[in-house]
Amino acid sequence: MTSAELKSLFHTERFPRGATKIGLVLYFPLGLFLAILRVFIFLHMILICQILPHRSSIRRFVVRVISGVLGFFITIEGNKNDNSAAKLIVSNHISVTDNFLIDLFFPNIAPTEQLPPLFIQLLSKYKQLSSNTSKEELLKEIKKLVQESKIPVLFYPEKTTTNGTTGLLKFSTVPFEMDETIKPVAVQYKRPTCFEVNMTTLESSWLGDIFWCFFVPCTFYKISVLPEVKKKEEESIEELTERVRSSIAKCLNIKTTEFTFSDKIELKKQNQRSVTVTNVSSTPSTSNNKPRVTKPVTIQRVLSNDPVINNMVQQVKTVMPHVPLSAILQDIEKTKDIDLTITNILDGIVQYTPEENDNRKNTDSEQKQKLVCPSTQTFKSSTFGRTSNDRQLSFEERKQAMIEAARRKYKEKHNLS
Repeated sequence: MTSAELKSLFHTERFPRGATKIGLVLYFPLGLFLAILRVFIFLHMILICQILPHRSSIRRFVVRVISGVLGFFITIEGNKNDNSAAKLIVSNHISVTDNFLIDLFFPNIAPTEQLPPLFIQLLSKYKQLSSNTSKEELLKEIKKLVQESKIPVLFYPEKTTTNGTTGLLKFSTVPFEMDETIKPVAVQYKRPTCFEVNMTTLESSWLGDIFWCFFVPCTFYKISVLPEVKKKEEESIEELTERVRSSIAKCLNIKTTEFTFSDKIELKKQNQRSVTVTNVSSTPSTSNNKPRVTKPVTIQRVLSNDPVINNMVQQVKTVMPHVPLSAILQDIEKTKDIDLTITNILDGIVQYTPEENDNRKNTDSEQKQKLVCPSTQTFKSSTFGRTSNDRQLSFEERKQAMIEAARRKYKEKHNLS
């Protein structure tokens, strides 16, 4: 599967393109007032959730009414019986409000390694798991929770949110190793055509997602409860996981993919790097014919999150200073090899526009008389130094000669002056 297919699983922008934006601009003053008003109503709902018992039918009724005032209109399809034998609930994940919405119909507790914000915790039950533990210890902790809990345990096997309209990420097998009856749940949302604000984006925060929920007049949620699932005798954990995932995907009318939670994390890193590279590579316009002063750009500004890639790009840039940082970065992330990237640049595989570098021109002119043809250039020392200092100097000279030979080879191949 391609990177484009991975990107299709997430919204990259909050607002859709087209005439809808004009309507949102006109609606903005009213939407802002509505969002502020709903914040105070939301605080009252949190207070009610803390006063009334979690499994109380009165609590659920009152909270559903207040949810309607907040703009959450929820419909449920399938078996609504919350007294079933299923001790596990497995659902897709589209927003930070999912647990709260499912909890209105099926009181549950959600285990997680990273607790959500306090305001979200006060609406539903969460259980924080130990972080940085082995899978065996994690399974043991979850099994204990499932056995001791009087209410079902809710899992999001995707481990992150998607847009819910394209495909499902691969499921974690952890909830399917409990040997318990599973209740699959599929969650969908829809907003009016003139208020098509995306629920989440690739870079969005929980605070932004909640604000836009309060901002738009209403959001329609649909919770589909699928038939309960039990592991068959000769069925493996992986087959059970895929069977449940396929049933949820079929209900949502979307496909299953081979992408994982880690792929989303890597996609976010790539987007951050590309934005940084674009900002570094862009040249500000100058006026009044004043000479442009270019500040030296360090690789750390481009790849501060990855010191290994940072070091590799720096070494390639040292050998070929005329190659833009963005081109080096793009290829080094694929090859993870300095020599291979240099070869790709010399062979023309890496496409780029050479950068002007006065220092490089001066260095080339000074070394022009000293270097022989790269194809006949050798880099061995004629003598063996008697002391370590002599041998170190010899090494540095050979290293410099190799670098200059690589530059000459490139210039000869592409007929550069």
